[in-house]
Amino acid sequence: MSNEKNTEGASLAQKLTAAAYRAGVEAAAKWIDERRESFDRDHGSIDPETGTMEYGSGARAVAKSEYSYELYEIAEGIRALVGAPTAADAENTAPITANPAEIAPATLPYPTEPTDALLEVLGLMLYTTTPIAHALRAAGTDIPKRCEEEQAHVLHWLVQLALQHGAEWRARAAKSIEELQAATQATSEVRA
Repeated sequence: MSNEKNTEGASLAQKLTAAAYRAGVEAAAKWIDERRESFDRDHGSIDPETGTMEYGSGARAVAKSEYSYELYEIAEGIRALVGAPTAADAENTAPITANPAEIAPATLPYPTEPTDALLEVLGLMLYTTTPIAHALRAAGTDIPKRCEEEQAHVLHWLVQLALQHGAEWRARAAKSIEELQAATQATSEVRA
């Protein structure tokens, strides 16, 4: 009986230690986020047309932009310290064996090796994803007006299309955007 209590106590202590570690890591990442937000407030401005953070022009502007992005990467790197799956997670995760035709919404499997479609989507640059974010926002999608959040929303959407449609993801995305723009235009014409 006492051995059972010792095991339960040790397990509880491990869980509490893990929770405290996760909380500490998140607190550190939030501190970096706050430093970045403060830097951006002091040295940048948001373009009202695009909603992106700008730092002016020239070499100093590039340095400011790179510093802000470096703070973002540091915060995300810190968060990744607790986001990586553990060996225990791997043991408790069922392998993905679903037939793509049988996949229910919100259960798309993510491949262990990148497909050509995923590589293409994940390689999209900000200048490609920003106009897509603006089109989605104009159609009513709630996307914050920060370039990294715009890119994240667009990549999230396009990754889903790449997983569902493979090489046809681009055509599906274009069709969806056209439909959203047509619906937005029809709604604005009804109001007028």
